Amino acid sequence: MLGSSCQGGGAESETEGGASDPSITTVGAETAGSTGEELPPLCGGLDVSLVLDPKAPIFDEASRAALLEFFDGLVADTRARVRVHATPGTEALVVTDCSESPIVVWGEGGVVDPDAHAVLQCMLDRAADFKGVDGYNLLGGLMHPVLHLEDWPPPDRDDITGLAMLLSAAEDQPVGATNIYNRPGMAAEAYTRIVGGGDRRRVEGFTFGQSADRLETFSVTLGALSHHFDHGAQAGGLPAALAEWAPRAVAACEAQDEPLPVSRAPGCARLDILFVIDGSGSMTEEQAALKDEDGGVSVFGAFAQALVEHLADVEDFHVGVVSNRMGATALHTHRDQPDGDMSVDCGLPPGQPWLVGPSDTLVEDFACLASTYTDTALEYTAANAALALVDEQNAGFVRDDSLVFVVILTDEDTWEEQPTRMQTRATFLEAVGGDPDRLLVLGIGGDQGVYEDPAGVCDGVYGEAAPAARITSIVYSLRERGIMKDICEGSLAETFNSILQTITVVCEGES
Repeated sequence: MLGSSCQGGGAESETEGGASDPSITTVGAETAGSTGEELPPLCGGLDVSLVLDPKAPIFDEASRAALLEFFDGLVADTRARVRVHATPGTEALVVTDCSESPIVVWGEGGVVDPDAHAVLQCMLDRAADFKGVDGYNLLGGLMHPVLHLEDWPPPDRDDITGLAMLLSAAEDQPVGATNIYNRPGMAAEAYTRIVGGGDRRRVEGFTFGQSADRLETFSVTLGALSHHFDHGAQAGGLPAALAEWAPRAVAACEAQDEPLPVSRAPGCARLDILFVIDGSGSMTEEQAALKDEDGGVSVFGAFAQALVEHLADVEDFHVGVVSNRMGATALHTHRDQPDGDMSVDCGLPPGQPWLVGPSDTLVEDFACLASTYTDTALEYTAANAALALVDEQNAGFVRDDSLVFVVILTDEDTWEEQPTRMQTRATFLEAVGGDPDRLLVLGIGGDQGVYEDPAGVCDGVYGEAAPAARITSIVYSLRERGIMKDICEGSLAETFNSILQTITVVCEGES
């Protein structure tokens, strides 16, 4: 059983914020044995995609035994039908002589198939000997069978939980111009949509690798029960990692029929709104729209007015702006005021680099503040967004009882490698005291498309925009607290209007 062999009995796990979650407990022999009754399965089934990097430290005897024990425990503790598909990390359907079908039915009804162990051992041998391209592609190895293998996932089944297990030596294969679809956010979206039917309760991830930011971003995007294990920074290797994840995998099956989690509505007496605005030359049209679209009311002016009208309890809001220049995370340190003159205060209170609204001059003041011209060729929008919220120079901008609304506006992707995606995500959560209910991040950039049909450069109302794949991965990693909008889809006014209902729900809760 997972409870006895992996965890030493019923175990509690930690949630994202670090608090103990008593809902994640082991089940199995203790429950069934206490009544003598045959209990129903916790879910309709578990489909496990096991993607193996031949260079990963997972083929030793202890790791193999831990994998076998893990799958045995899934069958025993969930009593569901557990199927396993194992493959090297490559974009190909790898055929082996290990079994008649590439999909192994490990067991069901609490009973393990007697041939399952031998089949997996054979598959592990084949994976260890696999010779492919340099730099194994774990996300490609996960998604290629999902797209091309019959009955994986099974059609018309909404009671199957998908477990994506990616075991790597280090990071996933670097992505470049010729590999635009194996991105963490794009792969996580596709896996959730295709395997989970768009329901995040039906998918979870387990990733194993050293300094593997892309893999960790993928797993955390799937769901709160996902887990990443850095075998270079933590002791115990694969056996320790599987032992830690075992109760979460069971809980993922059990949680499938539970009501959708409802975020706590924090109320919106105070809003702290941060704009990170790409100030490169290609953003001229977007900046004009923010200030004064078509000679009418500015996009932000109309949006701020609508916020106040729809959220009657809003007492005040802060508005801060930073640019895309590397390291420019202090509010109102960009130039173009209008000639680089930083003495222009844009209506800011003395010694305070952000606006306070509502105010009679908000539209004009924001038009001044939103000018973020920079001559840099590389955009650092995502990092600047997170770091600006915790920059000591901006102390007082984010309040302890506010909803923090972040808008990243750009026609290119963010370029920074440091901080990593997961570090940027962690900084966002740090800014709101670890409470994701206080956070909403909106990315407005070029659409990356979907995994099956990745998008290239789009041409919209404001000109061309490149796919914002890295920004999308960071925003999607926040799950329900992150939203992406296509900058080529329509006007910015329409984009902000479409997001208003989401903000209202976040502030007031579902009616």
